[in-house]
Amino acid sequence: MNASTPSPSPQKPPPRAGAAQAAAAAEKTAETARRDAGMLRMMGWFFAAFGVLVSIGVFWESELPGRIVSVASGLVLIGIGAGVGFLASRLRKRS
Repeated sequence: MNASTPSPSPQKPPPRAGAAQAAAAAEKTAETARRDAGMLRMMGWFFAAFGVLVSIGVFWESELPGRIVSVASGLVLIGIGAGVGFLASRLRKRS
C-alpha cells in the first residue's frame, strides 16, 4: 500500500433489532401464517369437493376403464384435498 492512500475502515456490524422490532416481526409472521392457513383450507375444500364430483361421474360412465379412471382420479383429488386441509390445520395451530 502506498502511504498516501488511506486504509479501508472495517465495516460495522448491522445494529441489532430491538425488542419492539422483534415483536412486530413475530406478529407479522403469525399473521402471514394465519392468512396462508385460511387459503390452504379453502384450497383443500375445493380439491375435496372436485374429487367428489369426479367420483360421482362414475354413474354416467358406461365402460369399465372410464369408471376406473373416474374413481382413481376422484380419490387422488380427495386425498390431495385432505392433505392440504391437514397442512392448513397444522399451520393454523402453529401460529
